[in-house]
Amino acid sequence: MNTVTTLKALCKTDTGPYLRPFAPNQDWNQAKIFIVGTNPATPLRNEFRDFDDYWFSLTSNVANFESIYSKRHLSGASKTTLRARKVIVALDPLPVLVTNSIAHPTSRMSKLTNLPHHREIGSQCFELLVTLNQPKVILFHGKEACNLCARVFGVVLDRYMPISNQISQSDSGIGLYGFPHFCGVGVKKGYSVAGMNEELRVFSDIAKDIIS
Repeated sequence: MNTVTTLKALCKTDTGPYLRPFAPNQDWNQAKIFIVGTNPATPLRNEFRDFDDYWFSLTSNVANFESIYSKRHLSGASKTTLRARKVIVALDPLPVLVTNSIAHPTSRMSKLTNLPHHREIGSQCFELLVTLNQPKVILFHGKEACNLCARVFGVVLDRYMPISNQISQSDSGIGLYGFPHFCGVGVKKGYSVAGMNEELRVFSDIAKDIIS
């Protein structure tokens, strides 16, 4: 199987929600900048006719996916989503892929009953996306995402270090950056959540310089 076929096979679950390896994006296989979080928050399956309808909406008919998603996610966009959108806007017109360390959607991490399994599947999905897209810059936000970086690239990131001071790279030259979780929950004492948006602006400037 080729890379895309393998990724789709991983995401096509027999029961429960379909796995979501990235946020809906029609340019998903062209992005050279990744933003990696923890896991999707809203499970989806029966809202679509079948897996092919789900996958087409996720990768091509984004308006349909977002219409269905909004009906399930009535509380509106989370802090995580809003911060990711700010980065995407700052990087426009460069395509950005928002993905996660775990592809299984749950409203809370505590609902992932077999975390080692979900981490393994998430790592496989992520590595397939890296192989397909060959990104040049990846931002990992939150402990779970930074642990994914360590598993896949063997690089330990300090998510509290200012972005401008981070110089980590993968063996293939991908710029790797750590960051606290976009939602701001669970940050260490003394960290300024209010400064997150400015740090993300710095990241956006660095990423644009790397891509150009």
